[in-house]
Amino acid sequence: MEGVERALAQPHLDLPRKCFRRPVLTSSHSLAKEATSYGVEQKPDFVIVEVPPPTRGKLHEPVTDDYATWSRCPSFIEVKAKTGDIPRNRRSNNATGTLTQAADYARVIMIARPFQLYVYGLLFCGHSFVLALFDRRGVVVSKDYSIKSPEGLKNLICVLVRLLWDASPEELGHDPTVSLVQNHSYCQDYAKQYPRFQFSMWSDTRSWTTFGPPIWTYPSLLGRGTSVWRTFGGPDGRAMVVKMAWRTENRMSESDIYQEIARIYNSRLDELPRGMAQFYEGRDVMYLGKRISVYRLREPVDPYGPHKVGDEPAPRGFSAHLRVSQDEPNAFLHRVTFADTGKPLWEYTSVSQFAKVLYMVICAHQDLCEHGIIHRDISVGNVLIRTDVSITTNAAGEQTVTVTDREPPEGFLTDFELAKIATTYPPTKVRACSPVLQRNLVMTYS
Repeated sequence: MEGVERALAQPHLDLPRKCFRRPVLTSSHSLAKEATSYGVEQKPDFVIVEVPPPTRGKLHEPVTDDYATWSRCPSFIEVKAKTGDIPRNRRSNNATGTLTQAADYARVIMIARPFQLYVYGLLFCGHSFVLALFDRRGVVVSKDYSIKSPEGLKNLICVLVRLLWDASPEELGHDPTVSLVQNHSYCQDYAKQYPRFQFSMWSDTRSWTTFGPPIWTYPSLLGRGTSVWRTFGGPDGRAMVVKMAWRTENRMSESDIYQEIARIYNSRLDELPRGMAQFYEGRDVMYLGKRISVYRLREPVDPYGPHKVGDEPAPRGFSAHLRVSQDEPNAFLHRVTFADTGKPLWEYTSVSQFAKVLYMVICAHQDLCEHGIIHRDISVGNVLIRTDVSITTNAAGEQTVTVTDREPPEGFLTDFELAKIATTYPPTKVRACSPVLQRNLVMTYS
């Protein structure tokens, strides 16, 4: 891999380098510990880590072992000794052990990098390899290639060039509506300061900026992929909680559920309970006038041609013909904003605060039930302790965020995506969405 980098850096080629990433061998040591435990002791043989641009030239100096962390890793490479361990897209029950292991690495990357919409893994087994795409709806596997053939060797070099040299963060699965705030990067020390992100919601000019790590991140690979953030933003720059999650196409959106709950209360001239999150706004995330969906992210793309859908650029990867099965329901990226700020329930400061927060939430849920609304997904991650947030900026432009608990303590219930509104809607019929190993998929290279 380093040989490929050195060849591309030859002055006579005059090839611009669009990104700076390096492969790090991790088979002989563990990844550096981070503040958050991701619940996995295994690690891939190589991780592809983000590195700062070199002070001169196009090649970055080798990084130390303690530099490699999950949060700096957008992709990975797994090596197996036997060719028989390789997943083949013609047989969905082939090499499930390899895919299961790789899927766990992708899961951890998505926890460490919550704005990662999908993850590429290069799976090398014997003399053959495949490129696998992992997202919230399953895994897509390319055709397998052998490096003994000229075509296979060329394809391997193309993949490495894209991973290390050429592919943008969006082409490797990063949310195209999210960017790092100036002077922040994935390369910084998370223990000293968690990176801040800025993102848009829809097709307007408003933006929100995160502060601190997420309040909650979804611990599994498959499913909604929820992350909850403290932010400043909106039309008046207020502190808000923002939730991001994938919603199945045939489900009522969480934003619509909040609006329907408000309609029910308004029709009875009742006030919404204080122990419920104060919904502000929400809808599916738009990018270039279209909703971000699993179908759209898996659309085929020529790795060295214009990255476009029709006449528009699209936030897609560099493997081609990675299509989702039409038997699987599509999913849309959905964001909800709340005119509330909070911290996780497990960060309570006293037994008294814990009890009062739970009491407010229980009373709110009782009130909701009396209005024909059942939450159906109450858990520790869906109860927040209400806080007040202020931000100050010094003469140097540095911002300081101060979070204080409410007195008397208050709590609120969030995540009404699975709520049932018995007075209005029948039970929602949802098709099962199981992991899919897509078949007859081909990578194309120019």
